Amino acid sequence: MNQVPDVRQQTGLRHLLLVGAGPAHMWVLKQLGESRPADLKISLVAPALPAIHPRLLAGWVSGRHPLQDCLLPLEALARVSQARLYASPCQALDTAKRVLQLTDGQTLPFDLLSLDTEAHMGRARAEIQMPGARQHALFLHPMALFVSLWPKLLALAGERAIHVVVVGGEAAGLELALAVAGTLCKPHGSRVSWVSETDLASLFPAASTRRRIEARLRELRITMLQAACVGISDSEVSLSNGARLLCDAPILAGPRGVPDWLASSDLALDAWGRVLVDGQARSRSQSHVFAVNHAASSDGRGAGYPDRAGPKLLRALRASFDGKGRRVAAGERPGRADEVQILTCGEREALASWRGIGVGGWVVGSVKQALDRRFMRSLGSA
Repeated sequence: MNQVPDVRQQTGLRHLLLVGAGPAHMWVLKQLGESRPADLKISLVAPALPAIHPRLLAGWVSGRHPLQDCLLPLEALARVSQARLYASPCQALDTAKRVLQLTDGQTLPFDLLSLDTEAHMGRARAEIQMPGARQHALFLHPMALFVSLWPKLLALAGERAIHVVVVGGEAAGLELALAVAGTLCKPHGSRVSWVSETDLASLFPAASTRRRIEARLRELRITMLQAACVGISDSEVSLSNGARLLCDAPILAGPRGVPDWLASSDLALDAWGRVLVDGQARSRSQSHVFAVNHAASSDGRGAGYPDRAGPKLLRALRASFDGKGRRVAAGERPGRADEVQILTCGEREALASWRGIGVGGWVVGSVKQALDRRFMRSLGSA
C-alpha cells in the first residue's frame, strides 16, 4: 500500500472508521448521533446483508422472536450519526500507516479504527479440516445466509423425523443446538446431536451450571459428543474418535475465526486471530485500534455478552477523542469483572450463570427477553 497522508491534514477532521455491523458499533452510532465532537468524521464498513443481533439468533430459531425484531437498524443509525457506509469487503489493513483497503479498490485512511465484526467461517479452511463441508453443511456464519436457508430445514423436519448434527461453536454452538432441538422435535420427533472438541467443564466451570445444562440436554434428547468433526458426506458426519453419525442436516457453528485481512494484519493477535485488547477494548499493540465482541480477545479469552461492549467501547473512544487515551504498558494485564452468561435454552427458557451459580427456567428466559428488547429499543429498532 502507498503511504496515505494524515486524515486531519487533509480535511481538518478526525476520522473514526468502524468495521463491522455488530451491536457495539450500533450502540456507538446511536450515542454519537446524539452527541459527537464537531470535528469527527465517521465511516462504517459493513457487508450489504441484513445485520442480525448475534444474541437473538437462537431466539429466532426457537420461535421466540420474529426476524424483524432481530435486525440491527444499520442504515437508520448511519443516517442519525451521519456515518458514510461502505459495503465492499475489506482486503488489507495497515495499522502503522492507518489505512484500510477495500476489495473494490477504495483506500480508507483513519485516525481511530474499531472492529466489531461477525465471526468468520472460511469455506476453504473448513473444507480442508472437514472434507465435504462446503458441499453438504449449513454454515452458521454469515448469519444472514443461515437465516435464508433455515426455512428449508424446517420444511424437511415438517415432513419426517430428521437427525441434525451441530458442529462446534463452543457456547454459541450449544445455544444453537438447544434452540434447534426445541424447534424441530415436533411434529415427528427430530433429534439433535452436538459435536464439540471443548468439554462442558471448560466452557462452564461452575458445576451447578453444568448440571442445569446437562439436564436440559437430556430433556431435549440432545446427544453431546466430545470429538472433532473430520468429514461430512450427504448422509454422515465423521468424527476424530472413529465414530460416524447418520445425519440429514449438518450445521457448522464452528470453528469460528476472523477474516484473512485481519489475521494477516500487523496487530497483536491471539491463537484464533482475534485482536489482543486491554480492559478498555484497546489493542495491546496499536493504541489507536479498538476491538470488541468476536473480533477481540483478552488474554486469549473471547469477549462477553455483546450488549455490554457498546458502553465500554464508547467510553474508550471518547477518551481518545479528548486526548486521554493511553497505550497499554508492556506486560500489563487488566482485571476482568465477573460476567453473567445467559443462554437461550429453547422456546421460553434460558440459563444464567454468575460467580459459580446457575439458575434457569422460564423466568430467566423472560428476563433475557426483556433485556434483549430493551437493548433493541435503545437503538430505536423495536
